[in-house]
Amino acid sequence: MEGLGQEDVDRYFVEGSRRPLQEHWEGWPGAETFHAFHARVTRALGETLARHGATSLRAHDFTVWEFASDQPSIVIVAHGGTNAVALAHLLDLRPVPWEWLRFESELAAYSVLQARPIGPTGHVWSLQNFNEVDPLKSAGLRKDGGT
Repeated sequence: MEGLGQEDVDRYFVEGSRRPLQEHWEGWPGAETFHAFHARVTRALGETLARHGATSLRAHDFTVWEFASDQPSIVIVAHGGTNAVALAHLLDLRPVPWEWLRFESELAAYSVLQARPIGPTGHVWSLQNFNEVDPLKSAGLRKDGGT
């Protein structure tokens, strides 16, 4: 994409989006495959969470998380496609190569996940806020919904 004007970048994404669905697994033309991107994002996410005492366990057909101690507050900042893969992974959704459409968010928006207890020791992630652009709303400072 380096050196391309906005019109060429827009055309690249429009044309790439119109490919047959099976081709989307190959990633964007000239880029890494979706499988490689997904693996890279989820590996880094797992490593980050593990540093804070959170580990995932596969139980039957779903994933639960265990925490070594109290659940820490963790902030992860990334681009939209990376955020979409992270959300889908934590919510234990089957990956698709158009994650950025499934969890499309505004620029500089944020989402909040909270680990909720389930079973004797596990937790699952619960989506509490999505695509939030008002930082005061999440902080609980705006009770009336106004500005």
